Amino acid sequence: MIEMTVSELLKALAAGETTSEELTRAYLDRIAALNGELNAYITVCEDSAIAQARDRELAYPTGPRATGLQKKKNKN
Repeated sequence: MIEMTVSELLKALAAGETTSEELTRAYLDRIAALNGELNAYITVCEDSAIAQARDRELAYPTGPRATGLQKKKNKN
C-alpha cells in the first residue's frame, strides 16, 4: 500500500479495497519503522490520526460497505 500512487490509493478507497484507517495505520507503521533513522518527524499524533481516519469513514463511506442510506445522508 505504501508504494501506491495517490491516484491508486483513491481508487482503492473508492472500491472498498482498503479503508482510511488501514491506510493511516500503514503510514504510521512506516513512520515508526523509519523515523528513528531519518528523524523526519518531531511529533507523531497517532491517536489523532486514527480518530480522523475513523471520522472520515463515517462521513464518507465507500465501496461495498456504503449503503444507499449512508450515501443519501452524505449528499446533504
